[in-house]
Amino acid sequence: MNAEYTIRTATISDAETICRLLRRPIRQSCIADHKANERLLSIWLENKTTENMTQGLLETNILTLVGETHKSICTVSSTGEDGKIHKIMLIRIM
Repeated sequence: MNAEYTIRTATISDAETICRLLRRPIRQSCIADHKANERLLSIWLENKTTENMTQGLLETNILTLVGETHKSICTVSSTGEDGKIHKIMLIRIM
């Protein structure tokens, strides 16, 4: 099955979804590192908030792109004026 995949510039309305996508793998895939220690997890996740993501999306020197399939965001990437990738999050599509 081939899923249609589109890439577009992220908008403020994407902030909450992007935040969830960034937080989920830390909770689920980094267990060996944080050992489900809620105190440690709270430190790791404290800056991954919808408010901070909204601020990041408002930055004019950062371009954030999202990839969508079936109208759901599954990829997030951002780059700065320097052309370097600052963040990339790929979510497995099932």
